[in-house]
Amino acid sequence: MKSRVRPFLKMQAVIGACVLLPFVSPLPGQAQSLFTLRGGPSIHPGVIRSQALGHMAQSTPLDLAVSLPVQNQSALTSLLQQIYDPQSPNYHHYLTTEEFNKTFAPTEAQYGAVIDYLKAHGFTVNATYGNRMVVDVRGPIASVERTFHVHMLVYQHPTEDRTFFGPDAEPALDQAVPILGVTGLDNFEPPHSNAHIAPAVMQSNAGSGPSGQFVAYDFRAAYCPKVTLDGAGQTIALFQFGSYFPSDIATYCTQTGLPPANVTEVLLDGVSGSPASGDNTLEQSLDIEMEHSMAPGANILFYTGSNAADIWNRIASDNIAKQVSSSWSVSPPPSTLNQILQQMAAQGQSVFNASGDSGYSASPFGWDDNAYMTSVGGTNLSTASGGGTWSSEDGWSGSGGYISPNFAIPSWQQGISMTANGGSTTQRNCPDVSMVATNIWATWSNGASGGVLGTSAASPLWAGFMALVNQQAAQHGLGTAGFINPAVYALGKGANYSTYFSDITTGNNGKPAVAGYDLVTGWGSPKGQPLIDSLAGVANYSFAANENQTVSFSAPVDVAYGANSSFFYKYAVSGSFTFNNTTFGGDPIFGVAKAGYSKPFAKSVSEGNSATFYQPIEAAYGASGHYFFNWGVSGPVTFTNAAWGGDPIANVAKSGYYMPYMLCAGENGAVTFSSPTDLAYGANGHYFYRHQFTGTITFNNATFGDPLSGSVKWGFYRPSH
Repeated sequence: MKSRVRPFLKMQAVIGACVLLPFVSPLPGQAQSLFTLRGGPSIHPGVIRSQALGHMAQSTPLDLAVSLPVQNQSALTSLLQQIYDPQSPNYHHYLTTEEFNKTFAPTEAQYGAVIDYLKAHGFTVNATYGNRMVVDVRGPIASVERTFHVHMLVYQHPTEDRTFFGPDAEPALDQAVPILGVTGLDNFEPPHSNAHIAPAVMQSNAGSGPSGQFVAYDFRAAYCPKVTLDGAGQTIALFQFGSYFPSDIATYCTQTGLPPANVTEVLLDGVSGSPASGDNTLEQSLDIEMEHSMAPGANILFYTGSNAADIWNRIASDNIAKQVSSSWSVSPPPSTLNQILQQMAAQGQSVFNASGDSGYSASPFGWDDNAYMTSVGGTNLSTASGGGTWSSEDGWSGSGGYISPNFAIPSWQQGISMTANGGSTTQRNCPDVSMVATNIWATWSNGASGGVLGTSAASPLWAGFMALVNQQAAQHGLGTAGFINPAVYALGKGANYSTYFSDITTGNNGKPAVAGYDLVTGWGSPKGQPLIDSLAGVANYSFAANENQTVSFSAPVDVAYGANSSFFYKYAVSGSFTFNNTTFGGDPIFGVAKAGYSKPFAKSVSEGNSATFYQPIEAAYGASGHYFFNWGVSGPVTFTNAAWGGDPIANVAKSGYYMPYMLCAGENGAVTFSSPTDLAYGANGHYFYRHQFTGTITFNNATFGDPLSGSVKWGFYRPSH
């Protein structure tokens, strides 16, 4: 079950400063027309249903995070669909933070208007952010009430032996300023950790730690055996409340043989970053230890504060970490969190969230069901020997599972039979994936150590796994895997599901674990290198065949052949094709079983039609394994026999296909290509090309000529075949 952590000192101080006054008359101006916040509810629904004890003192200060809505929300949603659609020319073409802010962030004028409004109502500004989505302010209760037209009260919690503060109604404004939501108006639900101390029970065929518990390299042995990637060059962000003792991390590393962890704290909301003697730092230490165990070469950014909106927004605004983990459940306004997570997805950041430890629940806690997070459930793991390879897993009874009351079923989750697993065909289902959550050894609280359990371990393990994925992607000159749910569900629904995931079919959390997707473990746990290759290592290709197998491609594809980060490629392939050393002219990795992968060209238009391409592409025209190819083209392209100078296959209806070039440089940028590569330079459908180029080249008018006068241009590349 989920444990309640000790309420934070800041929250205690606020309540301690409250004076229980008689209820007061309506606030001045409440008879006038008021504007509701644009993002819906900002307070926990349990607040108004609770028994009020009295009024907060008017001079008590309160820290709030006020959020603004993004611009062009429909365009942002559409772009995200394209970024994660393998058939789209925008597939994995992520935005930089600057590009996101320019197109989707609230304007400078809107940000200034909100800041001016808050200052005029008695608030001082504590912090601002580059994406202009959140502004942190502090003000006395009198200002809170006057600004948001509420009474701030002290309540008796309906189920716990404590009081909390909150407003008597949803906030409203007397001016139409662009405010989406307000975080910090109540503390009905303090942050919940999903980590728990568990008594050590001696187990065989498990870990190499005390009493057979899992530590350090045990997780890599089980989930990514023989993988040499360690996360080097990658950064993982940990969403946190509170802090940790560095000595605990050093002790864990020394005792388990891990290298020292490179952890940097990012302190928000005035937190000190120094835990007090006696503080329970189990969650904070466990998250670091699990991530470091899976990706010992990665850097860790430990983001800690007292306001959830601030922490999430800073991670998105910084855009340093491309894999993020949270093992906390807490409730900022859903609309505020949703747009921050959309920014992360647009920037190619992967976000993992522990699904909780209370088994199946009809109502998820906090943000656990958000559709832009990967929800991570928990398992019981058995290995072939102590600290050995994966042997079996079953679903942990505490693994959080639920059907979202807040989010409709996303497109990538549709098409799954929910009959046996008890899921929904209309609402978002959780979790998405899983890893071990029990029989784990940790060190915390300035010298304590022992067994722990919870999906708090599974989420940072998955973030560590993603650091391996993105390390391999970087080695291949590719972008990050980003929000992985669309790719994960495509693999799960595919014919080769068992290549990538261990399907966990036993166990029960109130719902049964079944074959395929379920509400206990999602699609299951990762199978090391094959999943790494699919998500990143071969440019997000899909599995096509094992070594020496022959397949037939009726439509044009790019293909890759190899394993363990070592691949040979061929481009613009169709018809019958065999994946072996002979076809590819060599062995990409000696002594290892290899496999073939393919990435299809996108279908454009049917024969006789034209399409306009604003980015450079390789085009194909034909049908049934017979195609003509044009290695570099843009602008209007006509798909007819006359335009292509012949008929690739007689008496068969044909179509046009395309594979987009990839962006590699801005104007005047220099790039080195170690193998023959096709290049393009220009913008908006106007490009000059270089064929089979090797070496260093500068993308500018001097090198290529000027394809579009007066326009900012870009460099693109397409590996040649």
